[in-house]
Amino acid sequence: MTATKKTPQAAPKAETEVKPTTSKVESQMAEAVEAATKAGAKAFKGYKGVFAFHKDNFDAVVEASNLWVTGVQDLNVAWSTFASKTVEQGVSSTKELMACTTVDDVVALNNKAAKSSYDAVVAETQSLHEMSIKLAETSAKPLASRVNETVAQLSKHAA
Repeated sequence: MTATKKTPQAAPKAETEVKPTTSKVESQMAEAVEAATKAGAKAFKGYKGVFAFHKDNFDAVVEASNLWVTGVQDLNVAWSTFASKTVEQGVSSTKELMACTTVDDVVALNNKAAKSSYDAVVAETQSLHEMSIKLAETSAKPLASRVNETVAQLSKHAA
């Protein structure tokens, strides 16, 4: 291998020939970095929107579940109260029945108890039905709201 001697004039000449190429590469690199930064920011913004969307959906499910549990507890309390009243009424009717002295008294008491029980069951059934409908409507509201919002967002993006 032979060593070539650099002449002091060769270095400035090479530098002037390479400089336009170097500045072009530097400018292309700067453009690429800027484009990558913009794309990254746009992608992050998109991910942020997706995460917020799913978080809102999850929050709606949690809210609906809490409303459902509370409503079912209220239904259980109402049902238990009705069952207790029915047992108390049965005990009271039995005591009255034991105090009857004639068959006519027994028949009259039986008719009175049957009518009273029927009326109570109809009234309580109506009340439990109304509570159930209210529970379904109340617990579905958060989910219905999210569905409506999702449809609106999808329609906006489709348009």
